[in-house]
Amino acid sequence: MSKIVTVFYVINAFQAVIILVGNAFTIYVFWFRRNNLKRTGLLLINLAVIDLLVGVATFIEIIAQIVKKESIEPIHYDDPISVFQVLCSCSSVICLVAVSLERAYAVLKPLRHRAANTQSYILSIVFVWFGGLAMALVYTLEMLLLLPTIYSTIIQDVALVSAFVVVVAAYMTIHTRLKLTVPSLEAHNRHSAEQNAKLSRTLFIVTALSLSLWLPSIVLYTIDDVCPVCKLPEVLLFISRVLHLTNSIINPVVYSYRMPMFKESMKRCLRKCSVNSKRDMNEESTQSGTLDTPL
Repeated sequence: MSKIVTVFYVINAFQAVIILVGNAFTIYVFWFRRNNLKRTGLLLINLAVIDLLVGVATFIEIIAQIVKKESIEPIHYDDPISVFQVLCSCSSVICLVAVSLERAYAVLKPLRHRAANTQSYILSIVFVWFGGLAMALVYTLEMLLLLPTIYSTIIQDVALVSAFVVVVAAYMTIHTRLKLTVPSLEAHNRHSAEQNAKLSRTLFIVTALSLSLWLPSIVLYTIDDVCPVCKLPEVLLFISRVLHLTNSIINPVVYSYRMPMFKESMKRCLRKCSVNSKRDMNEESTQSGTLDTPL
């Protein structure tokens, strides 16, 4: 078992690195191209920040487990060190709910959406973090034995299932509205509606993939909490954790395929890195040639 645990530790650490790099790049792109995304960019930047913190939390968990244990043991969400992970993970789901509601509002009430001020988006971000803190508080009370495990599990599951229902309802409403919408005759309005529709579809893909990756963890950890007699294979819990962390990787991948500005920024960054590496190699070869020249 220790070999399997070690393998999954390495996988989780590798995932954490990808999460940090991918979401740091996402924050960079969305911040410098925020005029293209308007106020929606604030929610997407917040989502990227949360996912980046999931990577940080993963490293904290791994380091803490290695330092305090004589032998490597599996990471479970039943340790005080995982409070930060729970905060970030739950905030990520709630942020997806906020994004889905914002997209529904943009499609159903486009004129009011354009007139909405930045303050409402900031309040949405505050709500996302308060929701995550509430879930982390429930988890902490369970750790301190102030709340029975069964009640903690019910509260968290009801909150997550409610989030899933809201997201599904929002995107079903968007899908229905887009099918019934008559194209506008005005070029400006038509372009704006098309941009809204494209962004909504992209964010639907992000949300659907994220929630699908969350589902195995919810089911398995619920069974593990509610039925102590049921001995779930550790490998299943490991795999669910890998899928759960993949949720924080998937967003930059989808953005790179679906958003031209993201793809363009990525190409420019890779081109710049390639030019810099070639320049460094040329400088090194020049310096070595100078040193090798006889006096």
